[in-house]
Amino acid sequence: EGAGRGAPSVRYELSDQKYPLLGSLRGERKRRRGSVLRRLAELTASLPPDEDGRRPEAVAMEGRFVVPVPRHRATAKFGAVVSFSRSGKTAYVEPHIIRPELDAYAASEEKIVTFVDKTCSELIGGIRAQMHNIQKSIVVMARLDVLLARARMMEEGSYSIGDATANIVVGQIPLVGSEGVVDVEGFVHPLLLEVGTEPPVPVDLKLGEKNAEGVTNCGLVISGMNGGGKTLAMKSFGVAVAMCKFAIPIPMQLFHHHDTPLPPRIDFFESVLAKVKDGQSVTEGTSTFFSQMNSISTMLEQVSSSAPPPKPAGAGKDAALRDDGSRAPPPDPRGEEDRRPARLVLLDELGGGTEPAAGGALGQALLERLAAAPGTRVVCTTHSDRIRSFPLRPPSSGFSCASVRAREAGDGRPSFRLGYGTVGESYALGAAERCRPPLPREVLARAAELAGEEHGEGGDADVLAGMTETRAR
Repeated sequence: EGAGRGAPSVRYELSDQKYPLLGSLRGERKRRRGSVLRRLAELTASLPPDEDGRRPEAVAMEGRFVVPVPRHRATAKFGAVVSFSRSGKTAYVEPHIIRPELDAYAASEEKIVTFVDKTCSELIGGIRAQMHNIQKSIVVMARLDVLLARARMMEEGSYSIGDATANIVVGQIPLVGSEGVVDVEGFVHPLLLEVGTEPPVPVDLKLGEKNAEGVTNCGLVISGMNGGGKTLAMKSFGVAVAMCKFAIPIPMQLFHHHDTPLPPRIDFFESVLAKVKDGQSVTEGTSTFFSQMNSISTMLEQVSSSAPPPKPAGAGKDAALRDDGSRAPPPDPRGEEDRRPARLVLLDELGGGTEPAAGGALGQALLERLAAAPGTRVVCTTHSDRIRSFPLRPPSSGFSCASVRAREAGDGRPSFRLGYGTVGESYALGAAERCRPPLPREVLARAAELAGEEHGEGGDADVLAGMTETRAR
């Protein structure tokens, strides 16, 4: 038998058509059972009725046929007591008078058990003898199933939701290099296609390209409004890289039925290291902040084992002067093989879980360290002013920025689209207004009042001023 919890039970038996002798034995058992039931009916008809004028009826209990009788009538001469009722007033007795019929029925049952055990043993022996070939066949079928699934994902509309031709999603085979570049326009997270009831919002994935100054974009800092899709966008980088490694076509949205999307590029990464969930644990005595730091420290051990300590950009006499008087970072002394990107690091809510200024400073230092590690690309989300302004600070940090944007309708709700070269506000109060059940209006009003009192000038706020929701230069 095999069934999951809550599922109907399924019983598998040897077929009478396949094994005629078994069918004959089962027929004999049926006849023997009928004989037992007839003798029991005759016996119960001869017993005196109870106080209500009802005669006892034979029942099956624990695989035996018994007759319920008052306890004082359950004598050894009448039969063997199998059990008693909860009150103890009724005894369930297997009568001696039908012993011949019971023995014949038990013998027919034993013949069936013997035949089934012998036959199953022979079948199992045959399976065991072919186990190697069976296992090879299972592997081949699994591989064929995966190949057919991949091929089906290449069909236009195989990912589509509903009948809207303006929201067709098609699987694309990416170009694969070794320079740590991810460039996908209109990537659609596969889970949104499985659980969504509306057409999913695509996101552009861009990482590892060179900026206008010729510096490789080794990382991306994603900021923007709460509930706007920052974490989903960050995860999409990891999902796309993993799908590429497993040769799964990349789901991309076609905005018009006859569009031919540009082939995506997803370079090969040996591993994806991610810190996403809140790892706070009461049993382990770990806070949210320490959990994040422990995970990042482990990542640093993996990615920085051969990396030299990072230098501040432009430090040292080897730094060259730019035309504007600023110092450019010195040439990278590492060989081409050392620079081969091998790891993608994903960090969610970097700089959170502690005092904002210290968290932001520590987060920036970690990004600088990760950027200095050979063959590493980083994508992080943050609400920290220092971290989200980090890509905008001269000289170039090698990081770019992006933000989740609000809808053009101006209602303060997220569009779930990622705008590159922009820094976004968190809009925490606006997000709080959308929670369910809703927060009291007086709480939101008081929060807005307090936020206005604490708004000041200087520091990271000055760097972000005029940059929020605008394209960085």
